[in-house]
Amino acid sequence: MRLPFLAVLMLAMLPAGTAGAITESECKASLERMFAEAKRNRIYSVNFMRENQEKSATEAERKHWESEIDKAFDQEELDRNFAASIWNDCMRAAKS
Repeated sequence: MRLPFLAVLMLAMLPAGTAGAITESECKASLERMFAEAKRNRIYSVNFMRENQEKSATEAERKHWESEIDKAFDQEELDRNFAASIWNDCMRAAKS
């Protein structure tokens, strides 16, 4: 998934320096972008895996792809939690 790279990139783009250099609305916008990226990643992954599942020749292969699809949803949840953690840090910075 690309979320950790995206998060680092967003943090690198945050203004440094004086207190209040970032606003709460900027934090919220960043959170929404990270959530959207997590969703895009999951949709892409699930679509890819479903295509492979449809091409599977055996029941074992189909079950494997079903398991991988479940993992994609789990990964999206992890990415959303990571984004929320970054948002909390951003909000603390905005309020300081």
